[in-house]
This record gives sequence, structure tokens and C-alpha cells, in this order.
Amino acid sequence: MKWIILLWSVLAMAAAAALSAGWGPAWSAPDWAHIVGHLVLFGGMAWVVERRLRWRPLTTLIVVLAAGVGVELAQVAGGGHRSMRELGFDVMVDALAAMVGLALGCRQVTARALGLWLHPALVVPIGLCGTFYAALREVPAALVWTTLAVACWLPAAGVWLGGIRLGWFSGLDLVECRERVRLFALACGCAGLFVALTHGLGAPASVLEVAHQMLLTSLAVTAATMAGFKLSGHVTVALLLAVAIAPWSVRGPVLLVTTAILLSWGRVRTHCHRPIEIAGAWVVAGLPLLLGISMTR
Repeated sequence: MKWIILLWSVLAMAAAAALSAGWGPAWSAPDWAHIVGHLVLFGGMAWVVERRLRWRPLTTLIVVLAAGVGVELAQVAGGGHRSMRELGFDVMVDALAAMVGLALGCRQVTARALGLWLHPALVVPIGLCGTFYAALREVPAALVWTTLAVACWLPAAGVWLGGIRLGWFSGLDLVECRERVRLFALACGCAGLFVALTHGLGAPASVLEVAHQMLLTSLAVTAATMAGFKLSGHVTVALLLAVAIAPWSVRGPVLLVTTAILLSWGRVRTHCHRPIEIAGAWVVAGLPLLLGISMTR
């Protein structure tokens, strides 16, 4: 089986290099076909490894990602990639494809791993940077506004990490609904600070709109938590970012909605949330879209 995986990777790299060098039919696949191709190739590889070899999820992810990076480098060698941005996007698709393949194995250890790999602490900075870049088309500006947003949320992150260390919280996921209320209220204050700073600094309309969406969703999640409804923060964050980036990107929502689907399964599989709480996260994260929010206009 290991030889099959190796052969699979080598053939994928050879095909990528050949097509990039113009040795195949001259056609350009649409974005959706490109993404589906990566999902089938690398998701299928992860699924085969999961079913046959039963490696640890992290080992499988590393192996599949190594194959994905190999394919991207083969495309670069063949002149197929136009920019590092394209290469980075493809690697992220490969990573999500591997996670989809792993999730098809339905193991609880995979579900727990997804909660760590796709934790909001990682998804938020990457998603915000992608959103601001899609809206502004300037890397420096995207980095500046992302850094400001992350800085505004640092107090909540500090209380979360410190509370875990001091025993205030039950763990990384804050399993008990009652222990979430004060932390989420602080998160609302952080979101409000970001809104105030973006207005005070004269941020572009697109940045203001994202800031307003973050504040609205934070308030909604906190209100639901105070009412005893434990929404999934993992799922809410991924979907909020999908809604935020949608006006300026087609690819971004695909990645983020896939992330939300993986997390929806993972959070239920690990018994962190009930299905109704996952459904509530989908509704709350879509509030800016459902209400037609555009506060900057």
C-alpha cells in the first residue's frame, strides 16, 4: 500500500509538470473544476491511507501535504504557476482535501485533530488577511488591518489562555456554557474596539463592513450563550469569514465553508456540541447575509 501511495504521488507530480510545460491539451480549467480536482486527488489519497494504513491523522496529513507540495513545485518547474498566491491557495486546498479524506474515516481521533488544526486562533488571522486582501488587493494594507484586528482581540485571547492555565476554564474548548459568558462578553468588547479604531483611522468601506459583521456576530453569539445555548465558536468563525469574503472572492467562501462543514462534523463527533448548536452557529454566522447588513452604505 505504501508503494501505491508513492506511485500516486509521483504520477500526480509528473502529470502536473507535463501539463504546465504544455505537453497536454491546451485548455484552462474553471476554478470549480480545479478545486474539485485537488479534492479528489488529495482527499482520495488521504482516504486510502486512512482506510488501509490507519496512520495517525497528523502523519497522514503531513504525507498528503508533502505530495501536494511536490505537485505544486512540479507545476512551478513547468512554468504553470503565475504567482506565489496561486501556489499558496493550492496548498491550502490540498490541506483541506486531506482533512476531508480523513473525515470520511469517521474516527473520533480525526475529529479531535480537526478541532486543533482548524482552531479559530489559526483560522481568524488567515481568514481575515485573505478577506482584506480580496477586498483591497494590497498585501501591505491587508497585513496592517489584520494585525490591528488581531491586536484588538489579544485581551480575550490572553484571558482564554491564562484562564486555562489558572484553572478558570475546563479546557481549550470551554465545554461548560456558563464559563463562556464572561469571555464572550470580553470578545464583544474587543470587536467593538476594532470597530472604533477602524472608524477613527478612516479605514476603507470594505474593512468597516467586516468589522461591523464581526461585532454583530459576537453580540449574537454572546446573547445566545447567556440564554444557555452553546453555539460552536469554531463553526461560527469559519462561516462568518466566508460571509465576509464573499463579496470580493469566489474561492475564499469555498475554502471556508468546507472548513465549517469539517468542523460541524468534528464538533458533533467529539460530543463538544449537539447538532442543534451547530445549526445555530450556521444561522448566527449568516446573520449579516440574512439581514442584508451593509452598515457602511
